[in-house]
Amino acid sequence: MRTDGQAGLYAQLERYIEKHADEVKTQADAERLVEAFMAAHHARRDAAAGLVSRAEAAERRGDRAGAEQKTAEALSAAPGDAGALLLQAKLGAADDDDLCGRLQAAEASARAALTERGFFDPAYEGAFWQTPETRDYIRLRRALLDALVRCGRLRPAVREGEALLRLCEEDGPGVRYVLMHVHAMLEEPEPMERLHAAYDGYEETGMLLPLSVVYYRVGDTARSADCLRRLAAVNPGTQAFIQLLCRGDVPPETEDVPARPFTLAELCADLRAWPVFYRMARGWALFARKLAESGEKGTGM
Repeated sequence: MRTDGQAGLYAQLERYIEKHADEVKTQADAERLVEAFMAAHHARRDAAAGLVSRAEAAERRGDRAGAEQKTAEALSAAPGDAGALLLQAKLGAADDDDLCGRLQAAEASARAALTERGFFDPAYEGAFWQTPETRDYIRLRRALLDALVRCGRLRPAVREGEALLRLCEEDGPGVRYVLMHVHAMLEEPEPMERLHAAYDGYEETGMLLPLSVVYYRVGDTARSADCLRRLAAVNPGTQAFIQLLCRGDVPPETEDVPARPFTLAELCADLRAWPVFYRMARGWALFARKLAESGEKGTGM
């Protein structure tokens, strides 16, 4: 299976040439058609992207009217543009529940536009994040996933996350980590283990911490301790993080750049991103602290 999106672009080009087949008499005619297709392809994408970029800049300046105007211009230039639809939904939403509805409507419009252009052809399956024309569509759906979680709509969030992973097999947007937290809140270790295995069982904070929490919550303290030991082995900040949790401390964010993996800063960033999850993990933190204090064999802490 192609994962670079080029096969889908070629499929669009073939359909374009077939549509204009009566114009092709010579090799030069064919080349002109290809050039016209590619020019239109890039012009549509670039025009909308430029307008959305200016709309986002206006929003950051606090110029709401300017942001709304540029967003409307982007949608006029490229109806169904996912980036413009995402920004339009954010600008218009009164709250997270309203945002969910607006994003669902935006997703339907963006999907229709991409379907018409051939991006839901099998050639693009699994490659939506690598394909420039579909990346904003994935950003839109990731925003919907996050809004569903904030609204406590966990089952719809699972379905949305699973759909996203089918579109982005390599998971550039990090959807698997969202699903790990959501399944932990739902007390579902089995799909978490399958998800961990699907990404080669890589030992990392975003996988091992939710696994340790979920096993504690379902009463399997032996597996919880095992996951905690493995977490401590890859993230030296684990014990300090557990102490922070037990004290109820939430360190403020101090940097604009993402926290480095396998550090206390990464764990603290996760705490800020998932306040509800960590309120539900209070008992796990106390359990983990007892393990560390007792020096129980095999915890690795």
